[in-house]
Amino acid sequence: MGSITAYGATKVAAEQYLRLYGHLYGADVRIARISNPYGAGQSTTTPQGVIAATINRALRRESVTIWGDGSIVRDFIYISDVVDALVALGATDSKRLEYTEFNVGTGEGSSIRDVIDTLEVILQRRIIIKCESGRDYDVPVSILDVSRAKRVLSWQPKVSLLEGMQRTVEAFKCGAAFSH
Repeated sequence: MGSITAYGATKVAAEQYLRLYGHLYGADVRIARISNPYGAGQSTTTPQGVIAATINRALRRESVTIWGDGSIVRDFIYISDVVDALVALGATDSKRLEYTEFNVGTGEGSSIRDVIDTLEVILQRRIIIKCESGRDYDVPVSILDVSRAKRVLSWQPKVSLLEGMQRTVEAFKCGAAFSH
């Protein structure tokens, strides 16, 4: 079992409510557990979205804050892969679904340091990093097992971290980011 957090507990509670609603009213409930999506149009000022915030700050030549040593690992997935997974989930005949929960991620982990290193390659320059103390509530590693989605939905992610970040940088340069 993964780490228990208040954030995770609220997600479990929401899934339980959805299952109950489905049971009581016969609704076709399908749950997509999306890892860490990123891409054009993402807010750059909210606590979620480390890739968007990092790109935004780096493009403005501002320092990027990392908590701890940058070794926190997340399963980052480009938004077009998320959309493809959701379309596949919606299009699958409910009679074929033994399970209603599907993890949507890449199944691979990248550290915050990997994200910064990748961005430095894309921008062809160093990024100013400001290190803060690690936070107790940060789960050290979060990588989703996407094998069920691949098997049942015939879906798999296609966009690598490098390609997705390149697309996001280009979109942000054209103004495709939300600051609110």
